[in-house]
Amino acid sequence: MWLYTDTTEGNCGLIGLVRSIRQEFSIWKILLVLFHPSWEPSQQENYICQRLMPLKWVDADVLVDEHGELHVTRAILAPAPPRVESRNQNPIEFDETQIWRAYPTCLGPQDVEVAVAFANLTPAFLECLEFSGQVTAVGADISKELVGRRY
Repeated sequence: MWLYTDTTEGNCGLIGLVRSIRQEFSIWKILLVLFHPSWEPSQQENYICQRLMPLKWVDADVLVDEHGELHVTRAILAPAPPRVESRNQNPIEFDETQIWRAYPTCLGPQDVEVAVAFANLTPAFLECLEFSGQVTAVGADISKELVGRRY
């Protein structure tokens, strides 16, 4: 299944949708193609049919620039964060070389704290950081059921 759009800000939800569908239906082959905003929908469809479908192997997520050149996103393992005791306990923060007192910033009512595991080196959308991690704390207005979930 080919899903595609351009990289204008309003279309970034397609990335999450594709990842959700891939997780729910792992036997399906779902390919995401993100085009430069200069591409018209008919051009996008023609490019997929004529240039991508004939290829024997295509990465799951592909970026197509304004010149029709293919780019694939790359993710890297995020560096290990310093360890911090759980919120609402003694705020002692430490790493391999030092221990110090630190008070974690209080979360606002709409805030979500995520321990980032992977970050994308080549984000598809300008000024957006794509990452994967585990929810470690939530603000007062956010469902506590999110804590511990991976995104």
